[in-house]
Amino acid sequence: DSVPSKKRQMKMKTYKRKIVFAGDSICEGVGYGQAFPQMHSSAKKKTVAYRGLNTVTFHTKRIFNGRTGLQKLVAERPYRVYMMLGMNEIHYRPASLDILDKYNAKATFFVTGAMPEYKDMINYIRQASPNTDIVLCAVSPVTRAERARHTGMKQIPIFNKKLKKLAKKVHANYLDYTDFLKDFGGYLKAQYAAGDGYHWKN
Repeated sequence: DSVPSKKRQMKMKTYKRKIVFAGDSICEGVGYGQAFPQMHSSAKKKTVAYRGLNTVTFHTKRIFNGRTGLQKLVAERPYRVYMMLGMNEIHYRPASLDILDKYNAKATFFVTGAMPEYKDMINYIRQASPNTDIVLCAVSPVTRAERARHTGMKQIPIFNKKLKKLAKKVHANYLDYTDFLKDFGGYLKAQYAAGDGYHWKN
């Protein structure tokens, strides 16, 4: 009920939304070429990604100027993060068990690996950057030849199914963008496949 104060002027910093793509070399490739300019978003786009990273090394390897991928990610305070991890471990960690929360001492490291690691990273992001929208991205398909070389790649659909289940459980979003990449057999189409059978052409 007091009388109005005198007019004041202040300069405000313009807020710019930021989207981060976080993950491995496939994710790293999203930032190359024409991908970013063609995305229908006015937000600033960045990648926090490096070849060979998986759900463990993304938050243990200090390869981003002394910081881990997870530390660098939360330092960006993005409006949204697309997490693309799993390809670099799926071929040697069995995904046949319920790996959301359970520990099985007789099973391989995967049981206590990818999904719990993903869950821990989500919790960390939510604590450090609570306004960040988290999107878990499906692992993309590989070619028939690559699947023959690394038979564990047949677990990709199982991994993605469990990732979708995890996203629902932790109230994150799940994005399966992979349909256009697949042929009728579910393999990576030759027109999109790089020579190694799992990376994409530009």
